[in-house]
Amino acid sequence: MLLTTKYLKKVFSSVDLSDQNYYSLFNELSDYIINYYNIGSKSIHKKIDIKYEKLLLSLNDYRLSYLFAKEVLGADIYAHQDVIIRCGNLDYMCKFAQDVKGADIDKLQSIIIKSGSLKHIFEFAISVSGADVDKLRSIIINSNDVEYNYKFARAISNGFKPDTDIINHEKIVIDSGSAHYNYCFARDVKGADIKAHGEAVISSKNGEYNYYFAKMINGSDVRRHIDALIASCNPEFVYRFLKYRDKWIKIEPNLEDITIKECEESIIRSGNAYYNYCFIKKIDGASIYAHAVPIIKSGSAKYNYLFANEIKKSNFDNDCMINEIINACSQVVIDSGSFRYNYLFAKCIKNVDTYAHIESALKNMRHDAFAISIDMDGNVKKAKTKTKKLR
Repeated sequence: MLLTTKYLKKVFSSVDLSDQNYYSLFNELSDYIINYYNIGSKSIHKKIDIKYEKLLLSLNDYRLSYLFAKEVLGADIYAHQDVIIRCGNLDYMCKFAQDVKGADIDKLQSIIIKSGSLKHIFEFAISVSGADVDKLRSIIINSNDVEYNYKFARAISNGFKPDTDIINHEKIVIDSGSAHYNYCFARDVKGADIKAHGEAVISSKNGEYNYYFAKMINGSDVRRHIDALIASCNPEFVYRFLKYRDKWIKIEPNLEDITIKECEESIIRSGNAYYNYCFIKKIDGASIYAHAVPIIKSGSAKYNYLFANEIKKSNFDNDCMINEIINACSQVVIDSGSFRYNYLFAKCIKNVDTYAHIESALKNMRHDAFAISIDMDGNVKKAKTKTKKLR
């Protein structure tokens, strides 16, 4: 069989051309060439006949050109580099400069800079031997981009040009006010100004990162971060703090005067149905009436059912306000049209409009149908029917 462009294209069209498959394909073709030309060794670090290289170059495929230049002794480096440049793939320009001995670093760097892609400028600076790091670093600093200034400072902290000053990178991150990158900078970069980053996180009013800053960063002002967390009304992290409050107090005794009531009010203000329900279920002394408002307003059939089911276990069965709350939850579930929660409400919770729940459930049945019935004692039962759809 002659090794032709037609043959190569036929082989290429038979596989999914992901990077991993390119390696398999390259090895397959290399074995074919070795056998075809009777080279006598299956090591691809052998000089391959120039006819094959020309055929491969004619395909104008940047991934195969990268692999060939990287793996084959005596490959025409500049010809394969030109293929990659013509294709305009910045990822492979960085890989080529990093992995291929003899690549034109200055030419590839110039193209990367002209692209304006900070991702590739950063990657080129820290991974390519012979790159003009100072020039590339100054581009990142002048961009004022928070993400890549943080990443550059982290690389310096991890041993890349360890004598380089991080001040310019740090100032950009602090001035950005980004809670995420200020927390990450304080966590990951040696010599970071913990106080300045902490102030930026507090000012951001971001509950999640105030929680993590207080928990993870040595030397942080824990009390101020927890105060900022509670003020943020982030229900997930306020609830986390409350769940482990005793452990927090052992580490930072001045947190003792942050009361459960303050945390409860923060969760109520958040309006989050899930965490308001969790508070009622898990915390003794929770205010049923206060938590009812955000749960009912949420319109969630699931949490209105769970909330009503939880409070019916309390000692307030004859309390008019409790009955009003259960009726309000009942109406939310009816209005939702949820088959599951209308059935459960009718089955499990007494003194509600059972027939209204059943009617709402039956209107919204899909797939395999259920028959719902009420026995003489008012118990609701459900059974599958043979009917696929029940109108």
